[in-house]
Amino acid sequence: MLGLQSKKSVFLACPNNLRQSTAIAKINSNSHDRGNDKHCNRKRFVRLASSKDCANPGGYARLSRKNESGIFFRIAITPLSNVVQNAAMAWLRLLRIAALPSALSNILLGYLLANGSWSPSVPLALLLISSACLYCSGMILNDVFDFEVDKTQRPNSPLPAGDISINAAALVGLVLMLGGTIIAALASSFSLYVAAALAVAVFLYDGPLKRTPLAPILMGLCRTTNILLGASTAATIPPVVWCYAGAIGIFVAGITWLARRESEKTQSLTQLTPGSISMVSGILLIVYVSWKFASLGDSPHIPQVLPLAIAFISLPILRRLAVAWSTASGAAVQATVITSLRSLIIFDAAMSLLVENGRPVFSIAILCLLGVSWILGRSIRIT
Repeated sequence: MLGLQSKKSVFLACPNNLRQSTAIAKINSNSHDRGNDKHCNRKRFVRLASSKDCANPGGYARLSRKNESGIFFRIAITPLSNVVQNAAMAWLRLLRIAALPSALSNILLGYLLANGSWSPSVPLALLLISSACLYCSGMILNDVFDFEVDKTQRPNSPLPAGDISINAAALVGLVLMLGGTIIAALASSFSLYVAAALAVAVFLYDGPLKRTPLAPILMGLCRTTNILLGASTAATIPPVVWCYAGAIGIFVAGITWLARRESEKTQSLTQLTPGSISMVSGILLIVYVSWKFASLGDSPHIPQVLPLAIAFISLPILRRLAVAWSTASGAAVQATVITSLRSLIIFDAAMSLLVENGRPVFSIAILCLLGVSWILGRSIRIT
């Protein structure tokens, strides 16, 4: 029997000469879960691991220990494939992968408005990868910096729960941030500058400025810069991109303000007011931008249809916001945040109608990302 000691866990390895395999048993010292056999002791566990677990070459035995004076073990044999699946799910939860499609839709729209199409495709692919890396780095570093807070507020999230080590998360987050910036440089030199600005804004939001009033502004700036990153390969970024990116930034700043204390069961009107004003202002600006630039096109119908479409898209957001105000509950605020984040994809799809006089091909393609977000959101939190 071989014992490997770490700060929080003890790993026991038992070689099986007959099957030439190794069974691994992990004792989680933080668990308070008692097993069915409350009278077993360490020696009995070792005997079980030798006779039973080692006979299962594809198994993984997890044992929970309550404390040093009274030791209670729970033996669960899990296939190795399930262990890998659980680890992958922990990373997907850490990445808030269900919200990633909204970042990609920003790139698709920015590139489309700046170039009139999605060709050439290679720079677009590079920008999509860059944005995905920067987004994922932001999600990871956010939880790294919030590690102590999440121990109390979100103890079941991957880092406080011990599913992922904080050192591994920090390393992956920084590598993704650096990698996303470098990949953007392959698209164009200006893309490098925009990606670098986005990386700085992400780091400042996650780290030193997270608890300050500047944090919502920084998050809005991140979303604005992400749209500009999509348009960064064009010789000149058109005014419609600047205006729409600014409107989305104001809208997202409001979402961020609401989300700052979404985990609290009760919400104060003082907390809800600034975020609500920013969100409504952003929606009104998006409607105005859509009308302003649709009127510059050749289609006689788009100037009337597009602003109405965006106003219609905004109705679920406003309804959720009204419920949050009337109930002042954390659950209602969280529902508002989730609906608003998903609406970003719909806003992008609607604004793509400005290209080629309202042909819906681009809009349909962007809306597919909403389906991806919805499917992922069924099993992984979006916030």
